Amino acid sequence: MSLAYLSKISVLTILAVGIVACSSTGNGSSNLSTNVNPPIEQTEAEKAEAEKAAAEKAAAEKAAAEKAAAEKAAAEKAAAEKAAAEKAAAEKADAEKAAAEKAEAERLQKIETNRVALLAAAKKSGLTDQQAAAYAEANKTANATDAQIVLDSIVADNAKKALLAEASAAKGISDARYPVGAITASTRASSSSIRNALTQESRIQSVVYNQPYSVVMGDYSGQISYNNQTGAIITDSRESDISIRGLKTTADAIPMLGSATYTGKAFNGTYQNSFNSSTFETTNSIKEGTLSYNINFADRTGSGTITGLGDTVNLQQGVISGTGISAVAQQGFKDGNYLLDFYGKKAEEIAGKVVFDGKDTIGFGGTRGEVSK
Repeated sequence: MSLAYLSKISVLTILAVGIVACSSTGNGSSNLSTNVNPPIEQTEAEKAEAEKAAAEKAAAEKAAAEKAAAEKAAAEKAAAEKAAAEKAAAEKADAEKAAAEKAEAERLQKIETNRVALLAAAKKSGLTDQQAAAYAEANKTANATDAQIVLDSIVADNAKKALLAEASAAKGISDARYPVGAITASTRASSSSIRNALTQESRIQSVVYNQPYSVVMGDYSGQISYNNQTGAIITDSRESDISIRGLKTTADAIPMLGSATYTGKAFNGTYQNSFNSSTFETTNSIKEGTLSYNINFADRTGSGTITGLGDTVNLQQGVISGTGISAVAQQGFKDGNYLLDFYGKKAEEIAGKVVFDGKDTIGFGGTRGEVSK
């Protein structure tokens, strides 16, 4: 058998086997057909799984989108609310600032208006330009009552200063050299003999008792003997002159009602010896007496005493006549007289002298207390 023949048979055999295989596929009995066409149940499960996965993915994407949208909306809302709040706060702050600035401007304008009014009132009351400006500036925020009280005080103080200046001119002395309220003595020449409490001397001196509205000035020269502890004069050969100067009260300015007591000092040109046991030094100082004088303005009478210059000097009752009083003075066995005048715009002071043996002996003055009704 030839090789060509055998090859032809093999091809036919292979064709036959193929036909058989195709036939087997048609009746579903071949194992090969299982590998080529999978079962229908498996395909449906895969489809369902794919649909589930797709659904879950879509749901997740939707949820994520909704969440992002919600977050974006919340953020936009919060931002809008914050911007609105900030805008409202800024508008409120601006409004409050504007209101505060307006109130401050109105307050300052009110203060300035008050200052200008106070300045005019001060000038009208007689204050100097400098005083008025200082007063208005210092009281521009005060209420009207308090500002008026201050103005009245300044006006009164100015009046007092002017009055004291007028009194100083009338007194003709320097308050700096002769302190107000004090007795100042100066000796130009003297010879003295002191034995225990007895002093005998020849002295030339001036004694000045200065008060705000009056001055009592005593000039003494010559021989005198006296007790240098009590101030009592034993013998007096001095020449003396006591004069009073000052701002005298007019007769119609002396009070017509009530009563008052004038208290002050007196001098008679004697000196007091004082021994200091610590330093063993002896000092001499002008002897000062004490005045107390009562005035009944309604009855127009007055009387008083001077103590501390020896025996008490009784200033007997006298009657106001013109601008003063003149009446009898007594000291121990000595009789004399005294005279005084009122000084100051409202009789704030009295000043006068006591005359014994025809010579000026004692100078005195006093300041009035409150007038009792």
